[in-house]
Amino acid sequence: MQEQFEAFSLKPQTENIRSLEEIAAEYRHVRSQWEKEAACRELKRHVTNIDVFPVSRAVCLGIGTFDPPDGGWETKRRTFVQLMAFLTMVECLEKKNGSKIECTFQEPIFTASDKKFIESLGHKVVETPGGFEHINTCTALFGVHLYRPIYAKALEGDLPAIFVGTDLDVWDWVTFGKTENDIVCTSNVKIMENTYSKRKFPQDASTTAFTSTSFYWRSSKEVMPQGQKSKGEPSLDWEKDSTPVETLKDRPDDDKQQLSKPKQYLSESHKSVETTSFPETPSSKVQ
Repeated sequence: MQEQFEAFSLKPQTENIRSLEEIAAEYRHVRSQWEKEAACRELKRHVTNIDVFPVSRAVCLGIGTFDPPDGGWETKRRTFVQLMAFLTMVECLEKKNGSKIECTFQEPIFTASDKKFIESLGHKVVETPGGFEHINTCTALFGVHLYRPIYAKALEGDLPAIFVGTDLDVWDWVTFGKTENDIVCTSNVKIMENTYSKRKFPQDASTTAFTSTSFYWRSSKEVMPQGQKSKGEPSLDWEKDSTPVETLKDRPDDDKQQLSKPKQYLSESHKSVETTSFPETPSSKVQ
């Protein structure tokens, strides 16, 4: 599996990279804007109000670099906004639990400064595929617009308490190379799609950071279904939430066609196996 990920992962920049101080300054600027956004308020309300299985750790996969080769602000902002959303979710869960949640980041194109920045926030950065080892039934898993094999790998073992990522129903429409591990074929994914509560992830007005993204969660009253029960975990009654979410079925044909193609703009700077080849609209970059 290590070789599989190395074969498709891009390497991080090593020359002319930005300093930790520059990245941290932009983070503070974007965070001050994010905290005023309706999406931030909506996310806080949702996480605060849901009945969710206790979370003790959080894993963030493939948010991208804060220092893209072309220096594009929209690309950086999209990465920052996804980071803000992840940290906002974690902070709300910590308040619910009354305890600290360990956060782990996995992104193969993180530069040295990216890693130092994440660590300066008090979080851990691991090399691919180390992040998958941190996923269990008490995990909040955050991975927006990733390649399908990454989702399949992340969800092949214990199912997380929370999953934030591309709506699993979308993969019935996007067919660019099926394998036996394809996400549409895994029993775990079917379990999540059919049994977890689900809602559309709050949309950031300034970016396409969360297009076709959903928030899945398992109730504290539920137990793992047969075949997925982890040692020491209690048993659950599954309950499906019928909250409507946007999928490709709801989109115009031209959007469906775009979503079935690998992303072009970021293919050189951001298309690691952990990041996305999944553009939301013909005119947008995806992160």
